[in-house]
Amino acid sequence: MRNTLIIARLDLLIFLRSRSNVIQLVLVPVILTLVLGFALGGRAGGALTLRLDILDEDDTPRSRQLVEALVAQGPTLQVCPAAGKACAWDGEDLPDLESALSPLRRGDSDGLLQIPAGFGEQLAAQARVLLPFHSRAAMPMADPVWQSVQIALSTINGAVAADATARALHAALGLNEEGLADYRTAVQGLAGDAWAARPVLVEASASAGGQDSSDIPGGFAQSVPGMATFYALFNVMGGGMAVIMRERREGTLARMATLPLRRREIVAGKILARVVTGILQFTIIFGVGVAIGLDLGRAPLPLILLTLLYVLCVTALGIALAGLIRNDEQVALLSALVALTMAALGGAWWPLSLAPPFMQVIGKLTPVAWAMEGFHQLIWRDGGLAEVLPSLAVLAFFCVFFFALGLRLFRYK
Repeated sequence: MRNTLIIARLDLLIFLRSRSNVIQLVLVPVILTLVLGFALGGRAGGALTLRLDILDEDDTPRSRQLVEALVAQGPTLQVCPAAGKACAWDGEDLPDLESALSPLRRGDSDGLLQIPAGFGEQLAAQARVLLPFHSRAAMPMADPVWQSVQIALSTINGAVAADATARALHAALGLNEEGLADYRTAVQGLAGDAWAARPVLVEASASAGGQDSSDIPGGFAQSVPGMATFYALFNVMGGGMAVIMRERREGTLARMATLPLRRREIVAGKILARVVTGILQFTIIFGVGVAIGLDLGRAPLPLILLTLLYVLCVTALGIALAGLIRNDEQVALLSALVALTMAALGGAWWPLSLAPPFMQVIGKLTPVAWAMEGFHQLIWRDGGLAEVLPSLAVLAFFCVFFFALGLRLFRYK
């Protein structure tokens, strides 16, 4: 064991003494993780949520009814400031329009709905009201936030229609003017109850084989595990191949074979050095994710197991491929080719579910795809050990296969 630790320590020191290796381990992955995360939506949370800011300049029962209708649509739509959401703008109770628009322009919000003063009075007078809506989307009418506003407004429009109907019926029946207020209240109550019952609904199904967009990982929930998976593959596999090739060329491995060292101690030392490098890579990128607010899920143990198995897997792959290379040029070419191909096919750069079905099947032949599936279950879908067991099992199979192949192909010269 002592000899294994000494070999691993020396390999790590050699790796970290290279400035280019450190840049490839820290600087480049962190930059690409942030760039890709913002390009994919900039969301740091797990499941998809949309934020709608409300600028209520009316503050009447009618405007509050509209806000309540928006809040009632569920946790996917975060209405601010409402329902206890701590997302008011810069400490102001009621900002002007320019200040209210600042979160939208920064990308912190997805939409702003302005309820102008006089909204309640105009509705009471049966007047047409236009509510300014500011969207982050290039096509506002295709914006899910805009659609949520339309759904909430249907409740308000229904109440207004019921009130107009009550007035017309009261006049047509020639009822006493003194009872108009009570009559309107009764009709509105009956209309509200009927509206809440929702007598007509639509049952949707993905008959065309489509996928719910809310189940597709985005933002940093994709970029953080994706870049960690890719750069662990690139640095662990490629770095391991480069070290073994250099030591063969310089005769270090051959000299080690003449020392009182067991073959398994030498191989174990090489493996341990690469495993520590991979864990360090994941720690750096996941640390960046946590720093920007990414929730890594509720199951730390499966996350650790998944990371460790994946790192062991790509370490074994590097040892196996090292038995096939003959010179430094082949190391650079083969490591880049394998890392880039597996990352693209396995969904490290974009969700694998966005690829055509036949590409998804091919992607599942790589350990990257199974690692990303496991990370998505934990980070995006808030899963636990049961949800990642298939990924763990397949990665364990890859580990055994690659290690068996690597030990068979391992050469000192």
